[in-house]
Amino acid sequence: MKQHFISVFHNPKKVIIFSLIWAIIIGFFGYTKINQKPTDPYNQIDAKILLNESNDSYQNKNLTLGFLSGGRIKSVSVTSGDVVKKGDVLATLDAGNVVGALTQAKALYATAQANYQKVINGVTSADSAVNKTSVEISQTALLHSKETLVLSLNNSLTSATNAVNNNTNSIFINPHTSNPELATVDMIFTNQQLENTVIDERIRLNQMFSLWKQELDGVSANGDMVVLTDHSLSHLQDIAVYLDDLNSLFTQYSSGYKDNAKTVVLGNILSARAGITGQITSLTNGMQSVSNAQKNVEQSQAILAQKISQARPEDVAIAEAQVSNAYGAVQIAEASFQNTIITAPSDGMVMSVSITPGQMAVSNAPAIEFLSGSVKN
Repeated sequence: MKQHFISVFHNPKKVIIFSLIWAIIIGFFGYTKINQKPTDPYNQIDAKILLNESNDSYQNKNLTLGFLSGGRIKSVSVTSGDVVKKGDVLATLDAGNVVGALTQAKALYATAQANYQKVINGVTSADSAVNKTSVEISQTALLHSKETLVLSLNNSLTSATNAVNNNTNSIFINPHTSNPELATVDMIFTNQQLENTVIDERIRLNQMFSLWKQELDGVSANGDMVVLTDHSLSHLQDIAVYLDDLNSLFTQYSSGYKDNAKTVVLGNILSARAGITGQITSLTNGMQSVSNAQKNVEQSQAILAQKISQARPEDVAIAEAQVSNAYGAVQIAEASFQNTIITAPSDGMVMSVSITPGQMAVSNAPAIEFLSGSVKN
């Protein structure tokens, strides 16, 4: 057999035939291998997963969208009939203070991370110098926050005084005296108790405005911001109650008043109420900014004190906790910022828009009616 196999290679014709057969076999397997489609593991998607992803919980639903926080509306990007994609920005609030708080939170987080690295890497004189600079920067930021809050306090007093006088004085006879009376021409009130309550509230507001002005007279960033802001917020809440009671009196317990005149009165009351809500939001955000800045000062001072002494295991643990705390503050600040934005929860169509830029938005109040789901053009 071996001799027969060897003899094949001594016969030229047999060698040619054998070579052709072998070439055909190799060519067939080579062609098959080259044209075989590669396996793409990223395309091995279960059909059920695709179905679940497209089965949006908002699909084919009428939704009422609104801001999760109050404030002045900065922009409205859509009108009735607009087709939008999921995540598109529909409207925004003026988020100046919120953006500032977010910026401060991110800065604090970066500082905490850097501090942790310095603790575990050891302390140098350069580290201490950096930390002293950080303290100075945080102290400057605190002063700026307090100065901004002082401006907000004075603006609140002015805005609140104008809101009450310009929008409700016409409802009273002798509104600024100790004995104001509701103007009763062509008007009958059916709730005597609420009528008396409104008159008493107006008397107290006249006294309160004088006291409030004295409290803020000569106020500076060196004053007790917490006490001053708490008093101002209390005054604003008293005004809000007064306006709400007036609104109830005219909407539920009045008759004989001309419809067009009544509409004007109610419009003025609601306008004043929106302004008071805006001032409450402004002061609350301003006080939060001061509080955050104060915490930054305290933390930067603590970090400096920590750097001066030799790092210990408990110092490392504290640094880790500061990083976690700062990260949590960033998440909270980012959530507050997202509350000033209305985005499309899914693909869909804007059915109606009941807000305009410049208005005061109340948290969770209806702003945009939205039809979710795919929309055919």
